[in-house]
Amino acid sequence: MRTFKKILIILPLLTFSTLVTALPTKVSLRTPGNNATNVSLTQPSFNWDKVSSSGTVYYQFVISQNSGFTDFNGNDACSDLDKDKNISCSVETISTTTHNRIMGKAGFTYYWKVRAIDASGKGLFSDYRPFTTQLVLPFNGTWYVCQGYNGYYTHLGKELKALDLVNNAALVGNTGCYNPNSSISSTTGQSVLSPGDGIVSWVSLAGWDKNKKPKTGSICIAFKGLSIHFANINISTNIVNKSAVKVNDVIGTVQNLERDQNSKTLDAISHLHMQLFNSSDCSGADIAFGTVFGGNPNLTFSTDTTIKNQWAGRKPDPNDKTKKNTMPNTPLTK
Repeated sequence: MRTFKKILIILPLLTFSTLVTALPTKVSLRTPGNNATNVSLTQPSFNWDKVSSSGTVYYQFVISQNSGFTDFNGNDACSDLDKDKNISCSVETISTTTHNRIMGKAGFTYYWKVRAIDASGKGLFSDYRPFTTQLVLPFNGTWYVCQGYNGYYTHLGKELKALDLVNNAALVGNTGCYNPNSSISSTTGQSVLSPGDGIVSWVSLAGWDKNKKPKTGSICIAFKGLSIHFANINISTNIVNKSAVKVNDVIGTVQNLERDQNSKTLDAISHLHMQLFNSSDCSGADIAFGTVFGGNPNLTFSTDTTIKNQWAGRKPDPNDKTKKNTMPNTPLTK
């Protein structure tokens, strides 16, 4: 009979150790701040905090037109990258904690976020932040404020913070908006442009009253968190209620206010009238333009009429018989 012996075989315990390297930490954004407004179109500066790493760190900067970043596929690419410069989505990988890029739309809200990447992989994205780009001036070239705010010749009541503009310094006189000549001024017929991407809230078309005097054409355009009322313009035929407008679209031309329908009477000076509101339909009290056009110039408002840096024609001098022109301190140049 065959006998079997039990043999105990002891094997050494093998220990497997896997080196785990931590992913980069979550990025904290700095500027633009959350819900920042008037962010520059041409020189926006994006900044965030540096994350620590034993190796080289890169940062993935993502910007989108929607807070869900649905146009970002998560694989370091966008479904629509800078199409027609109107950024739908953009992904850029950079090595610093600051970044500048040209934006595509004026008065538009974008969303941005950043994550760090090193040899160990991709860290978590930062919390996203929305920001709104600045509006641009609604005309080409250099124009001048000939009446408005709290100078001697200003607006009153519901138009207290309205501005009147002309395209020639010679039209800014002692009495505010002033045409020293008998001919129709150069502001007549000038194009008025949309200062950003917005929606037309309402339109009031220009025409002629029963006395053959021109009625002023008006339009209200809503942008992000505000609206602007433009008056004294002939509205473009394609501009209707609730229509969308893009930055620099021609919304009309400055109306001829200097002659009646029979071209006989010098009535007033042609000028662009504009007001800013916090509402979406140009209702409520108007507000000062301030830095809405990017802060250059800063169209400030003060109830102190002794402040000289105000946007208005100066007080008439009874001893001045020449009606010498007086320009505001800073012209508005686009």
